[in-house]
Amino acid sequence: MVRWLCLLLLTALPAFAQDRDAPRLELILDPRDTAPFEGEMVLATLRGTYRQSITREEVKLRPMSDFDWVRLGMDRWTDERVDGLTARVFERRIAFYPRRAGALEILPITHALQVLGANGGREDILVRSEPVTLTVQPKPSGVGDDWLPLRTLEVSDSWDVDPAQLADGQGATRRVVLRAFGATPEMMPPQPTLRQPWLISFTPPEERNFQVTPEGPVSTVVWTWKLRPVTGEPGVIPAITLPWFDTGERTARSATI
Repeated sequence: MVRWLCLLLLTALPAFAQDRDAPRLELILDPRDTAPFEGEMVLATLRGTYRQSITREEVKLRPMSDFDWVRLGMDRWTDERVDGLTARVFERRIAFYPRRAGALEILPITHALQVLGANGGREDILVRSEPVTLTVQPKPSGVGDDWLPLRTLEVSDSWDVDPAQLADGQGATRRVVLRAFGATPEMMPPQPTLRQPWLISFTPPEERNFQVTPEGPVSTVVWTWKLRPVTGEPGVIPAITLPWFDTGERTARSATI
């Protein structure tokens, strides 16, 4: 009996060692308490574990019908102990945006590697992650095309002169800055039109900037209006309300300028 057990162990050890040395790639979603809504940012880490000597690499993430995605910054390479042995670990942060509700699948991602073979030559290999299924909720009822799920929205509103002290024929420039955490520039609303019978307005092109952090993208939108009253009568510019959804508190909010 002891002899048979030793034989089984000796047979299994090479297969286990070979499995430990095999390159691995996996997509790991950040933990969350509730299923995301459609359009809500979903954070993930693409993690590869390699014991080969890599001379060249490229991540291939193909277009998906159910998701938009954004790469969040530079890739990270570290040396770690995995399963008791030193390994080269690759990590890339990615934000996914589901386009619809339902049980959606994030397709496999491919890491194309060129490695040094046993004989010193170079070998091309492809490492693929497993598909990941994600349950996505429909956006809340009553929400229209202005659905904007965000982590945070900051709004600033400034004038180059006090609009209450304008002389006849004097112009003023109004500048509104939106800073949205968790959104891409394409998700942000278009610039509103300021039109009143007593007002001449000119709208320069809006500015849209985009930054990435490991916790998601940050979009900055700048709206500018050049305004001049023409009737000499006091006038009021109507407020503009920007609805958005707080994904942290899971509640609807609005910002007013």
